[in-house]
Amino acid sequence: MKHLLFILTMVMAESLEGDQARIEKEFGRPFSDVVRLNYWSVFERGDEFAEELGISRQRLDTLLAKHEWELKPPPALAFQNALDSNHAKSLKRVKASSRQGLDTGSFVGPSGKATSLAASAEIRCDGGKLTITVTCPDTNPGQWKASTPLVDERSERVKAFWRGDFAALKPLIYPSMTRGQEVKWALSLPKPTQSVLLDECVVVYLTPVGIGQDWSNFELIDLAPDAKALRSQLKPRPAKANRVFMEGAYYFIAVNSNGALLDVFHDPWGGGTTSPAWKSKTKANVTRSKKGWKVVMEIPWDSLRPTVAKDSVWGVDVSRLRRGETGPADMSRTVETSLAHYDLDRNSGGYKIAHQKTGGETSPPSLSLASVSSADWSKATRVEGLADRSGRNSERTKAFLMHDESNLYLRFECQEQSLDNLKVITREEEEKAYGKGNRRTHYFDRRESWGLDWGDYVEVLLSPELSEADPYHAGSFQFMVNSDGVLLQRYYDSFGMFTVMPHPEWDSGAKVKVDKNQGDNRWSVELAIPFDALCKPGQIPSRWGLNLHRCVSGDNARATDSTWFWKSEQEGKLSKGKELDLFWSVPQKVIRDPAHYGWMTINAQNTKAVAKGGTRPKPAPGRETGVAKPAILKRDRSGDRLASVSFVDDTHGWAAGGLGTILHTSDGGATWKEQETGVHFLLEKVFFIDHDHGWAVGGWPRDYELAIKGGMGVILATTNGGKTWETQLDSAGGWLTGITFLDQENGWAVGEFGTIWRTKDGGDNWKQARRAPTPTWLYDVHFIDKQRGWTVGRFETVMSTEDGGESWTRIPMPPIRRPFGLSLNYRAVRFATPLKGWIVGQHGNILHTKDGGKTWDREKILANDKLLDLINLNDLSVSGKKQIWAVSQFGLLQREAKSGKWKIRQTGTNGWWRSVVFTDSLNGWATGDRGTVARTSDGGETWKNQRDSGRPMGVLYASPHDHHVNGSAMVTVGEHFDSAYLLMGRSVNKPFATGGDLNTHKTDAVTTAMGITVGYNFNEFAWRGRDMPHLILERYQHHRGLEEIERRLVASIRCLRPSVVVGEQPIMQEGYYAHGVGDVARAMIAAYESAGDPTRFPELGELGLKPYSPKKLYLDTMWPNLMYDVHPRTLRLVPKFGQDKRLGRTREEATLEGRQVFWGLLDRGRPPETQKPWPGSWSLHLKHSRVETPSPEKDLFDGIK
Repeated sequence: MKHLLFILTMVMAESLEGDQARIEKEFGRPFSDVVRLNYWSVFERGDEFAEELGISRQRLDTLLAKHEWELKPPPALAFQNALDSNHAKSLKRVKASSRQGLDTGSFVGPSGKATSLAASAEIRCDGGKLTITVTCPDTNPGQWKASTPLVDERSERVKAFWRGDFAALKPLIYPSMTRGQEVKWALSLPKPTQSVLLDECVVVYLTPVGIGQDWSNFELIDLAPDAKALRSQLKPRPAKANRVFMEGAYYFIAVNSNGALLDVFHDPWGGGTTSPAWKSKTKANVTRSKKGWKVVMEIPWDSLRPTVAKDSVWGVDVSRLRRGETGPADMSRTVETSLAHYDLDRNSGGYKIAHQKTGGETSPPSLSLASVSSADWSKATRVEGLADRSGRNSERTKAFLMHDESNLYLRFECQEQSLDNLKVITREEEEKAYGKGNRRTHYFDRRESWGLDWGDYVEVLLSPELSEADPYHAGSFQFMVNSDGVLLQRYYDSFGMFTVMPHPEWDSGAKVKVDKNQGDNRWSVELAIPFDALCKPGQIPSRWGLNLHRCVSGDNARATDSTWFWKSEQEGKLSKGKELDLFWSVPQKVIRDPAHYGWMTINAQNTKAVAKGGTRPKPAPGRETGVAKPAILKRDRSGDRLASVSFVDDTHGWAAGGLGTILHTSDGGATWKEQETGVHFLLEKVFFIDHDHGWAVGGWPRDYELAIKGGMGVILATTNGGKTWETQLDSAGGWLTGITFLDQENGWAVGEFGTIWRTKDGGDNWKQARRAPTPTWLYDVHFIDKQRGWTVGRFETVMSTEDGGESWTRIPMPPIRRPFGLSLNYRAVRFATPLKGWIVGQHGNILHTKDGGKTWDREKILANDKLLDLINLNDLSVSGKKQIWAVSQFGLLQREAKSGKWKIRQTGTNGWWRSVVFTDSLNGWATGDRGTVARTSDGGETWKNQRDSGRPMGVLYASPHDHHVNGSAMVTVGEHFDSAYLLMGRSVNKPFATGGDLNTHKTDAVTTAMGITVGYNFNEFAWRGRDMPHLILERYQHHRGLEEIERRLVASIRCLRPSVVVGEQPIMQEGYYAHGVGDVARAMIAAYESAGDPTRFPELGELGLKPYSPKKLYLDTMWPNLMYDVHPRTLRLVPKFGQDKRLGRTREEATLEGRQVFWGLLDRGRPPETQKPWPGSWSLHLKHSRVETPSPEKDLFDGIK
């Protein structure tokens, strides 16, 4: 046997030698240099590199191991997350606080001994950088080989391609190339023949081995309206609890004797990818002498991820490649890894956010306007300068304000270093950049957009009713004037400030005058605004909200000296091309935030009361004037999401959801019948007070011409049990999500952007409550009598009222469970008695009060802690003191009356649950996606499925980007199977700008419009930073690796049991290093395997989620996949257009509507008449399959019976 093993070993060795000899002959260089040039110097994956060499990946790894001395990864990897080992403790360590150098000693060769010409290195670090000095002795410096020049003369396009710098490459190849030409061009490119690694060079390897204090959970807290309160509750993750979650990651920086640099990030996932697109920003200073050469490398800590923080530890390994003009390289390296210990507090990343000085609450500025009989600027109230966000005041801008009986007058005086620096963007320039009719070519206003610089302008923001409403619901006027005198005037109404298009019917009558004085380089703007355009009929208010804003364009700021502008010793220019904003009342983040307006007082007695018929605009309608309402679809509603259920006894009930879908049962759910509503809104809530009187609310995005963001609401009512439904509120206000009634007369509805409606006559008349101090979505409302009520919503918002909803007060709540430090949503509130009530929300958070809401405490769920983050509670039913139930997407919870603890109650059915109701101690119903209804008649001991879509789950698709469903939805929809879209992320916009959680609701709208039966958002994930490959490390740290994403995907797969699962691009990451795409795709690949493995996530069994293995896993492919041959397309699916019975219309019509409801520029950027049904195909790569599939495939379900 030993003899046989010896023979096999010899055969394998001979075969290995043969592979090496063939490769060296084919590539014309030693094997080690083939690896250095073709793998380490370009964007490349190990699997594709092995294929290029004509060997298996296992064979490649064996060859790499054979050449371990020259090609082994940095030794510091052995100490990653292992700093407590005795070996790690024995390593030399340099600390940032000491600023002392660490001498590595002489480099050694393969024998472990140093030669007389051995290189050596010194390592230093301080608060800003890591400095490594390498001395390379040589007796014959004239023979050095250094072919790579300091300046790379290749074209930017070629350099970007070989670096894998997708963000830089895409604009260089499009639109000059078609999608076919790009691949042909890429395949025709000859591989590089030179690299710093083929020269006389030194290589520094940097490996994160210890994280130290991890502040990443603070990085996104500014998504909450009150980041200060959240900041006070969070704590950094202690060093002992942290680890490097992307194990195997490292960097290297190579410098040749010319000073040429090669920066590389090694991403270890999937066998490893080298990414020279990483930019280290290293400063390398090379000096030569007769004795050799020396390089000093200064590497900024800011270039490294995970973010360097206190007690971060980095492993440093250094090697030298000594090359003559001929012959192989002579490689030497440091004897052992050295450790760079950052032992200082580092004011960056999450630490910086956590320690921001917010100071106390400062009083807003105020001024009293001069009252004049006629415009006389010498009598006006003066504002001597405006300030930037840091508080620096510049007297280069002055403002003057006054009023007479009919008009408000404002004057800006703007001094420039040169009027020649002024910039104006014309409509022609915008249309050239974006195309005619594009939403972004809205001249002089892209508040909601990225794009062209706006130019130089001044702005006045006015809120006449700020004294009688909270800032978010008072309404606000905007007047912008650029340096050419072009005026933009706009009214943001009290329902969310979403009216981002100018009212076509509204002209304020404001007069504008612009003067330019070349003599002293000043330009001025004068505005005369009639009170008739700003105030309601009647007495003009005396106290107004006001802000003044001047924008210095990027071009102007780039050309203006700071010392001149600020009148200080600050040298340099105002900016490197960024706009500079100056204010009278400095806002926090969003320029037009009414919560940070100052106060302006006018002499109302010296004004003329506004007469009826003034020019003040009305609240914006939800739909464009003259456009017909959407046709009511005759469609198959069997799979519609049933978001809400309401029963008045054990036989009569209603369920609502879908696009205007309301179902009714009169036999306890044994049969359900559709009721005609006549609306095309996504219904969110249904509520009945008795057998006859009921209401339902919902929403839909506003029309394109009115808003690029924001929704409109609907309120339906019936007085005959739903035989007929009437519209009480139609296409008005904001998207509505919750409603409640005490009796047939008194009711309240809540929704988007803190919108609250109140009725006292059963809904014949609804009045907005304008003292609701929050801009966030409200999801539920509950009253115990006509005066006392509560509402809950996004960003942990809880508010109460003691006056029937006229005014509301925010209630501070106790610290709760927050995955990754992000604020969460409360979804439901109910009271059993005037004293005892509950609030439920995401991540297993249940709050209870025993004193009528004065104090609240968390209640415990009897479940594995790992499950709590998955339990997103959507609804709550309180039927007496003992029957208290909550529902999450994965199941039901029941409160134990004696202990006050909650336990999981399995239904025995696979539902994606949304709502629950009990009418007594025995009878209850739960509803959810795919038209599912389940009933219990024994108090929840057993549940029976009463209805569902009757179709199997075909496809589950997951993405962190909401709009990605847009291009693929129609090929995942079929008449004979259901499909699911999981969104793994939240919007990173501030709530003022967005009204809260954009992603969830627009995704609900799109998936519903397109016929996708399950749409859901795990919005505890968020990604920031892109375009650089190494930034993915930071999100690994923030989300604690990929396991939390994988757990949610596994739970979803086990719940929905799809035949096919689809992820996105784990390597290409949407073609610009969108790290959320990479993270979710990698987690999906793992989930495909672990969903069927009972040893993975066994805690999911507590939810009744049993192991299940999908048949196939596909990865979405994009433009770089074929160019780099990484997960290339194996299946191309073309949308199947035409009439669809389930949709009740053609798929073209459905996909068009899906595109047009997106709240963002990607899909609402173009006018509807120019949009077309999704013209392209869905390109997929079959990553894994458990069934035999034909080649080529023609369908997602090929091989699946």
